[in-house]
Amino acid sequence: MSVPRSISTRTPGAPDREVPPLILIVSGDAGTRASIASEMSGAGFRIVEAADGEQAGTRSQQEFPAVGIVDHDLGQTTGVELASALNAVRPVPIIVLSGHADSSVVLRALAAGVFLYLVRPLDPPRLVPIVRAALHHASMRGPASSTTTARDSASEERARSIGIATGLLMSRYGLTSTEAYHRLRRHARSQRIAVAEVASEILESSDRAFRHLSAASAAAAEHGPAAGRSDLRTSSRSSA
Repeated sequence: MSVPRSISTRTPGAPDREVPPLILIVSGDAGTRASIASEMSGAGFRIVEAADGEQAGTRSQQEFPAVGIVDHDLGQTTGVELASALNAVRPVPIIVLSGHADSSVVLRALAAGVFLYLVRPLDPPRLVPIVRAALHHASMRGPASSTTTARDSASEERARSIGIATGLLMSRYGLTSTEAYHRLRRHARSQRIAVAEVASEILESSDRAFRHLSAASAAAAEHGPAAGRSDLRTSSRSSA
């Protein structure tokens, strides 16, 4: 579904005005909601809050948010499960916030269509450029269509893999989204493989891959691309 950066509305006889995108914030912790809401409002976005999955589902159907920021731990449900349910009704970029980077959860997030899976600690101000990136991503997708091809689906899957891997690198190394993506791209170039392939390896065995990413890059610099690539892939296989 195409989600514009802002929506133009017009009343007869009145000039056009821009309605900022609506951000859905879902967390059982009122302090977390307030902190994120403050940053989003300060950046010019409209806000709707929900304390659990049930409220989130109701408010999403009533108010049509452009992006969701969702805690993974929601008591009776998880952020990944909520993302899957929301996307089944109306596709929307969902950013999941979690306290851990368990690889099985990350893979479930990918399957659920989560835009980014971010691991705490994460400063709320860092969410603003991520939300803007999510809005841009959604606007580039265009409306869903029955003519969507297998190539389109594969491209979307690669984009989600890269997005989630970028989020994990941001949280692990304290990087901005741009810095994290550039790190993925530099590593891919040093190994002469696709960025999506590096992202997939991180998602398949996130904990071990994180520990070996820097070591693999150093090995590539010293012994050539094949050495670094072997190091990273060996770590992925041994953690499977």
